[in-house]
Amino acid sequence: MKLIDYSNIDREDSKVFISTQVDNLSYKESYDKIEKITYLFDKFNIKSGDRVAIMSSDDIETSLLFITCLLNGVTVSIMDSDTKDLKLNTLLKFLEPKAIFIDNEFSSHLDSSLDITIFKIYLKKKSKIGSLVDKLISKRSINYTNEIDKANYQKPIFKSSLDDTAYILFTSGSTSDPKGVEITYRNLSAHIKTLQKHYKIDKNSKILNILVLSHADGIIQGPILAFLSYITLYRPFKFEITKLERLIKSIKEEDITHFITVPTMLSLINQLGGDFASYIQESRLKAIISAGALLEEHLWIEFQDKFSKDIINVYGLTESVVRGVFTELGNKKHISTIGVPIDCEAKIIDEDGIELEDKQQGELLLSGTNIMKGYYKNKNQTDEVLKDGWLYTGDLAIREDEIYKIVGRKKSIILSGGFTISPEEITEVLNRHKSIRESIVFGLEDKIWGEEVVACVVVDRGLNTNSIEILEYCREYLEQHKVPKKVKFLDELPKLRSGKIDIREIIEKNFNNIEIDDSNLLDKKIFEIASENFQVSIEEIDKSSNPETISSWDSLGHLEFISLLESRFDISFSVSEMLQIENIEDAIRVIEKKIL
Repeated sequence: MKLIDYSNIDREDSKVFISTQVDNLSYKESYDKIEKITYLFDKFNIKSGDRVAIMSSDDIETSLLFITCLLNGVTVSIMDSDTKDLKLNTLLKFLEPKAIFIDNEFSSHLDSSLDITIFKIYLKKKSKIGSLVDKLISKRSINYTNEIDKANYQKPIFKSSLDDTAYILFTSGSTSDPKGVEITYRNLSAHIKTLQKHYKIDKNSKILNILVLSHADGIIQGPILAFLSYITLYRPFKFEITKLERLIKSIKEEDITHFITVPTMLSLINQLGGDFASYIQESRLKAIISAGALLEEHLWIEFQDKFSKDIINVYGLTESVVRGVFTELGNKKHISTIGVPIDCEAKIIDEDGIELEDKQQGELLLSGTNIMKGYYKNKNQTDEVLKDGWLYTGDLAIREDEIYKIVGRKKSIILSGGFTISPEEITEVLNRHKSIRESIVFGLEDKIWGEEVVACVVVDRGLNTNSIEILEYCREYLEQHKVPKKVKFLDELPKLRSGKIDIREIIEKNFNNIEIDDSNLLDKKIFEIASENFQVSIEEIDKSSNPETISSWDSLGHLEFISLLESRFDISFSVSEMLQIENIEDAIRVIEKKIL
């Protein structure tokens, strides 16, 4: 069982491996770069069994580094380029990699005490001053970009066992108790074959996947599935709502056969993309693969009817490579379910571990070649979820006629926009704030994003703070998608008899919209709405404010801003008007036309 027979590749192959809006990387160019990276590994004594980390905003560089590690038996881990300093250094100390390949702009975030070789990736050509600085800094710092330019070619040689760890991806654990999922070469190789078979991948397939590479659905169902299937991956840009039209049109224009996405993106396309439906209807698209979160029945049916393309809903975790349970194209019995296990086994058990019959609710368990080796250096967490060859998913399910359906969740994760978020990680950050005595974080249902992150905090008496200060504090330590969208101040957190915080009572009694004075002038009113929505001080808002100047103005924040404007001004935006609003001045201009 091999990932790839490298001895049979065609070094002169001009077929495109990764396609972007600005460049096409051929397989020939990919093989050349892989062999140069392999030469670098040998030169700096990075060998089979060693661990390395990658932290780069360059998707092509990240993909080729990841693949080269796999082909050489080097265990690889990707760090999200949005990872904050404290978490990054904590994870690196925990992972103990031999080297990290990191964008130069991020390298200053590294703790000087780390015993690690630093390969700096320069995304832009350096000045002579930059080169001089490199000579003056630590000997452990190596100019990766220069080294690659002068590297020779060396074919990768796989010397590891198939049961060795291929990669480690950190999932929804707290910083103090990280959960690094260890996937073996056997896990990966077997599961890639499952994906190829069920998705009906052939030599003419072309995947569209713009999910982030630090998550399993991004890296494995993107570059790795494409490379090991010898097909083309289209990865044009990081998703923003203003690029929705371009994304939809690319499905036809780029001849896409498989669109791998998340329910949030399907919801946005369904809500805003009706004017461009023909680009999907008339495309060569064979399947839309929905991953990462629950796909609601109404969205599933409405999307298929509107765009005339079938969806494959898939279920799995980072712990199962990516998936494990799949629906079948065109099978109406599978709508609103996660389908059937393929190349693995599933069962449902009660609280006592007894397997349940059909139509009985219990915890879903998976077993098979795709199930992880364990959590890296975390035996306690591993023993909690891996028992007698079964992975305890923490999801509640029922089975009927061999078809499985998710009905709830035992564990406290939040699924928002395709991201799996640990509320404990956010609570850990909040409770370090000098003014906060205790806090609780949970997900509130949202029709677009699945769930939004909400925090309730209790402030120590005599200490002052506000939601804007707390959110700015969170942004120092958390990736943007983990920063709460709402903060509620409470005198106390209600408790159950067990001592646990009563989240249900908190939800029932709180989170009403805050109304603002309608007598304000238009500009001022929009500034106030933006301040409230993006959780920044009004002094930070001006007409030029946009996603580049306000970190919380992401796709989720944009939709919430649009929704809030519609509500406060009692208006409705057309799709084209929504896509026109790229800054505060655009919002003022569009609203003026509607109400003046």
